[in-house]
Amino acid sequence: MMARLICSGLFFVLLPFMPWWMMLAAVAALIFFFGAYETMLGGIAFDFLYSVPVAWFFGFEFFYTVACLCIGGALYVLKERLLLS
Repeated sequence: MMARLICSGLFFVLLPFMPWWMMLAAVAALIFFFGAYETMLGGIAFDFLYSVPVAWFFGFEFFYTVACLCIGGALYVLKERLLLS
């Protein structure tokens, strides 16, 4: 429990300084190892900090939030299938 708290806290402290690919990798690691679904809030925070409308996504601004939700859902299903929970 303490490791999860420390890693999640470190994730939110480093969020403004991390590149996008490092943030998504950290989300995947936190969800897979700790089940830290509070990282979805990190996706929202990352979108509020850096998001701009992109023509590729028809002006949709919350790409990282959707990415975090998809990673979380995929890892939840994967953990259930692998019986790692």
